[in-house]
Amino acid sequence: MDYFFHRFFFFISMGTLLAVTVLVYIEDEVGRSWAYGICTVAMFIAVFIFFSGNKRYRYKKSLGSPIVHIFQVIVAATRKRKMNLPYNISSLYENTPEASRIQHTDQFHFLDKAAIVADGDFENSGSAPNSWKLCSVTRVEEVKMMVRILPIWATTIIFWTTYAQMITFSVEQASTMERSIGSFQIPAGSLTVFFVAAI
Repeated sequence: MDYFFHRFFFFISMGTLLAVTVLVYIEDEVGRSWAYGICTVAMFIAVFIFFSGNKRYRYKKSLGSPIVHIFQVIVAATRKRKMNLPYNISSLYENTPEASRIQHTDQFHFLDKAAIVADGDFENSGSAPNSWKLCSVTRVEEVKMMVRILPIWATTIIFWTTYAQMITFSVEQASTMERSIGSFQIPAGSLTVFFVAAI
């Protein structure tokens, strides 16, 4: 997973570096239509590469909206908030096939209450449970994973807000500066290269 995100951010940074140097220079010196043409060709190449890997992608059949599943676990856990968790975790409800089960974790015990089997969870004997009253351990664990990711996601909001302001204001600031080195005029948009290279 680390390997993927390292490569992902590296390629984002390289793309930004090329955009603020090569594309900005072409836009200022050659013409805006050439810069947009290069971006269009690059986008078509990216779409082609994306679809060429179609056979390697893993497909998982959609079982409904993940947001609805998250709310189902929260609602079921809230309804059973006064119930005590069983000492034996194996007595919690689990209907997920063995191969795709997620093992129970000891974090966020209040969410585990969504998997406690109680009266009224099954509308008819032998039928599937009401998803707003009873959720499987695997579904509860998926929600726990989302909760664990939230602090990481929240910190990236601050980073990307600062990053966007830094790049925007640097272009505005550069447009008022003397940017020529000899006969070469540095485009205002290219001064963001220092911020991108530093990151």
